[in-house]
Formats: sequence, C-alpha cells, structure tokens
Amino acid sequence: MTQTRFTCSLNTAEEPACQSYARVTIVDSEGARARGCPRHAVAALDGIAGAHADWADSKGLNQWERTALELSEERSKLGYGTSTAHDGQGDEHEHRAA
Repeated sequence: MTQTRFTCSLNTAEEPACQSYARVTIVDSEGARARGCPRHAVAALDGIAGAHADWADSKGLNQWERTALELSEERSKLGYGTSTAHDGQGDEHEHRAA
C-alpha cells in the first residue's frame, strides 16, 4: 500500500509500515511537513529540533494524545533529545559523530 495523506508516514525504516490513521501534521524548522499517527508524531517531535505540530491540520486527538504532543513539541523547541544541544551560554552546537 502506498503512503497517502491518511496513513502514517512517520515510522522509522526499521519498523514495518504503520497502518494507523494519520491525524497529526508536524512541521520541522525548515517548513517540511509530514503526517502521522499520534504515537509516531510524538517520537518524531522528540527527535527533531525546532519541530512543532500544525494544530489546525491535526484532528481527532484525545486529551492524552494532545498532552503528549504538546510536551514533545516543547522538548523539540528546547532541543532536548535532538541533534542540537545548549552549552548553557545560549549557544547551540551540533553533535557530530566521531
């Protein structure tokens, strides 16, 4: 089955294709958009610095899903669990593999 606006496209390559309904749209810091199920959207927000949910395009969420997405969105804004980290002086540095 090909990916559509209605199926989750946020799973990782190691996972089988997610057949859940894509109810959440996330937007990265460069404006790229992707749709996915709430579970994969939370995981994606936790892994992308500066990403956020497009709440106007995210429908049918219960309070627990919305709360999880809001918390992940806040972490993404702060850069936690992502490829950038703060040095305490307000500067950001990218982590690079040695």
